[in-house]
Amino acid sequence: VSWNFDSTTPDTNVGTGTSNPAVGTGTVGLVGGVTSTYATGSGTGTDNSAFNTTTYPAATSGSGTAGVKFSVATSASAVSATGIVIGLDFRQSATASKYWQLQLSTVGTTFVNASGGTAAIASGQLANNTETSFSNDGLYVNNPGTGSQQFVTGITYTLTGSAASPYINNANFAWRWVSVFSPGGSSYAAANSTYATSGTARFDNVYVQYLRQQTITFGSLSSKTYGDLTFDLNATASSGLTVSYASSDTSVATVAGSTVTILKVGSANIVASQAGGTTNGVTYGVATPVTNSLTVSRKAVTVTADAQSKTYGSANPALTYTTSTLVGSDTLSGSLATTATSGSSVAGSPYTITQGTVNNANNPNYDITYTPYRDWE
Repeated sequence: VSWNFDSTTPDTNVGTGTSNPAVGTGTVGLVGGVTSTYATGSGTGTDNSAFNTTTYPAATSGSGTAGVKFSVATSASAVSATGIVIGLDFRQSATASKYWQLQLSTVGTTFVNASGGTAAIASGQLANNTETSFSNDGLYVNNPGTGSQQFVTGITYTLTGSAASPYINNANFAWRWVSVFSPGGSSYAAANSTYATSGTARFDNVYVQYLRQQTITFGSLSSKTYGDLTFDLNATASSGLTVSYASSDTSVATVAGSTVTILKVGSANIVASQAGGTTNGVTYGVATPVTNSLTVSRKAVTVTADAQSKTYGSANPALTYTTSTLVGSDTLSGSLATTATSGSSVAGSPYTITQGTVNNANNPNYDITYTPYRDWE
């Protein structure tokens, strides 16, 4: 359910509006003697109207009792929901309270401070406001400044799992946003001036969304060999939302989008995740990530010593070799060896050219098969 407070029949007049939801079913109520009108909203909708409230309690009375209540009977479609998101845009005048509290109710009449959820404000949505914070205990703080006050937009409180279950499939679910004393104090602190009961608080783009569960299907990964071509991952989310990937060891393999590039021998966990979102009008919560192991094995390569010859008494020539195909611009590390020296006799030839240090230990991406050449004279 959502409210934008624009007139049912658009009239481009911010001073008129409706408290009926734009989508879904729910009611708006005033609590603690608060009164309401309509005024300029946060910049959306046809009319850009907002629900404007005033007549708040005296400076030392009624903490946590005055504000606006939103009642939302959970629909049958919420039975499969795994969480609830409460959202709003909010603006208070300089003489209104600096502190506000989100409260929740399972019965619609008795409220408790929000807990167990995740509070957030969308990045970059503070406008000219300062000292702005929204904590997981539902306490909202804001200083709107002394000039023309602006909305803080994208305020959300997300309940999932056991914290959300009392409010799912509940015909009496309600929440309210009320002014409260400064923490530990016995009076209201003005947002940015001297507190007055005539201070105003505006609400716009208010909503309650249900989070549906989604799962990720991510089949096991086949073993790869160093040098294999890039390959694509094919995990899917039941929501249809795009799955993201990450590699636990980017020295072994990297992931760009859904494409994996192998960099060396080893193993890495490839994690498929989906952060939640809305598609086709349905909002989904965060999916449980699925992890698969990627194993990269050595590439088989043959090293064949080249035939060499030298004259008795001369220094050994360079011991060279040929290889089967290596990966990219790779070269092998190490050098071949022989027992032959400048003083080795002709009678003792041919001398074997051995593998030396051109071995797996010095070339961890390759499984080397060595072929010696015994034709040294």
